[in-house]
Amino acid sequence: MKTNRWHIILTLVAAIAVLITHPSQTSPAFPVGEAGFTDVQNHWAQPCIKELADRQIITGYSDNTFRPNNPITRAEFAALVNQAFPAVQPTRRRQNFVDIPTDFWAYDAINRASQKGFLSGYIGSVFNPLVNIPRVQALVAISNGLGFKPQQLSPEQLGDVFLDSATIPDYAKEAIAAATENWLVVNYPNVRQLQPNRPATRADVATFICQTITNFGENALVPSQYIARISVDDQPLAQMPLTTPETEAVTESDPPETPSITPDITLNKPPETSSPEPQQIPDSPPPENQLFQPQAEALPPQEPIEKNIEFDNLLAEFAFNPRPTPKFSLKMTRRGEVVLDDKIPEDILKNLTSSNLDTIRVLDIRTIDLDGDREPELIVDLQSRGYYSLIYHYRPLARQYGIIPKSWGIWRYDLTEITDDGLPRFVGYDYRFAREFNLQSQSQVPIQVWEYRGGQLHNVTANYPEFVTRRLARVWRDIEQRYRQNQEIRGLLAAYMANQYSLGQGELGWRKVRSLFEDRNISDLLADLTQFLQDTGYIQS
Repeated sequence: MKTNRWHIILTLVAAIAVLITHPSQTSPAFPVGEAGFTDVQNHWAQPCIKELADRQIITGYSDNTFRPNNPITRAEFAALVNQAFPAVQPTRRRQNFVDIPTDFWAYDAINRASQKGFLSGYIGSVFNPLVNIPRVQALVAISNGLGFKPQQLSPEQLGDVFLDSATIPDYAKEAIAAATENWLVVNYPNVRQLQPNRPATRADVATFICQTITNFGENALVPSQYIARISVDDQPLAQMPLTTPETEAVTESDPPETPSITPDITLNKPPETSSPEPQQIPDSPPPENQLFQPQAEALPPQEPIEKNIEFDNLLAEFAFNPRPTPKFSLKMTRRGEVVLDDKIPEDILKNLTSSNLDTIRVLDIRTIDLDGDREPELIVDLQSRGYYSLIYHYRPLARQYGIIPKSWGIWRYDLTEITDDGLPRFVGYDYRFAREFNLQSQSQVPIQVWEYRGGQLHNVTANYPEFVTRRLARVWRDIEQRYRQNQEIRGLLAAYMANQYSLGQGELGWRKVRSLFEDRNISDLLADLTQFLQDTGYIQS
């Protein structure tokens, strides 16, 4: 009897607290407002917030703000997960929470979230709708609601991923392991600090949601440096070595080298040169009759290829038969599970090469860990009037591989460790300058640095000023020498200025160019170069 009396008192107090605090609240979790929030510019979660607003999963306040750093209540969180995951089916019976009046604005949302398995109540059927939800509860809710179970990371290994794992409640450890394994955990500003008991902010929850809806065809919504991840071999990201050489088993003989072509295009030799664009996929290589396109020569027939590649727990089985028409097949087995068994999509090849598929040659197939998470990517390098790559990357939520197609132009790329972090970056060579100015060497055109992060290739040239500056110094010495010998330097000047703009040093570069010509009138030259740099995207108009 005494227990029942205290239960009734608790129920009444909780219900009165809701009515007193929010007597007439009718607004949703993210009150209605227009997209284009005024307070998320340059915020670390801005791309994610914009994407969720575009999808009408979230909206802002009436003053056009989103208030990303504000905490979110349990009631608001319930409304949000219902909006984000409408297809999740109920798995529980309806529960009557004693502190949720039927006219409370989130009454239906809380009940749906509870029935779908996202949220539960406290002792005595209390929900506490106005309490700020901790980060750990938000992650557990999403992980449980989506039915995630840990496959690789045990709760005991959380200490290898998070420095503050000791503060994770026992009830949450399995769900947090599953959330980490599926890339749901976003920790800003320190990826190794989970801060489980800190109130979740609106930005936190938005990024958790974004990690569940990102597909491999979309731009990355959350900065990859804030996503807690583990490796495919049960080693947490923070503890693993960054690169591991692959071991290859060739089931049949590799194709012979082709001495009539430039010597860098044998099957087993890593790529050396290439040419990316400021755009995501550059336009097609120049016509075959261009002087600076050596790969336009007639290619000898390529022999069929069968190749198996093993990397940790990944086995890739690749086959290519060039006759009578090119046929590709690729089977990927990850931890004993077949996750890809298909041919390379013909529409991707046609869109990438813009040429007859009969001219395609396979130059290299290899696995390499491009971002240091021990989840290897597979790179297929191709040639057909130009150089191309298909980068296969694993998406744990979808449990399948996506493809990133990349055109490199008339030169192959270098895969180089620019910094001491052990991660390779793609270095490409912008062939458009060769086409425009008839430059003969890749050393004369601008370089661009690309890196793979979060399922995308990103142009990160500006992040490596020392690497680019060393090249600029060599180009400038060539410019000075040619200028003294009264030789053509327009193409070299354009290339020099392109990389100056890549580093955000356009005005500094122009001053150096003007100093070379001293008192000569070069206004026409500067206008022509400026226009070309605008046309190629180095100068943003």
